[in-house]
Amino acid sequence: MKKVFLRSTCIKSIRFDDTNHSLIVEFHGGRIYSYANVPKRLYIKLKNSVSPGRFYNKYIKGIFIVTRLL
Repeated sequence: MKKVFLRSTCIKSIRFDDTNHSLIVEFHGGRIYSYANVPKRLYIKLKNSVSPGRFYNKYIKGIFIVTRLL
């Protein structure tokens, strides 16, 4: 999994695990969450989004099963 750093005020980096389709989101405050069964196309759209925080809030947060890692 390659870590991708984003230009965002809230999201520091994201990673995508192709094996189990999990999206790992690291926030600037240090929290890290894993979202299960995320389609790769959403990861790509988040990575390329003009506003990653807005995209995350609309299409990821509250939609996919989440586990806090840190």
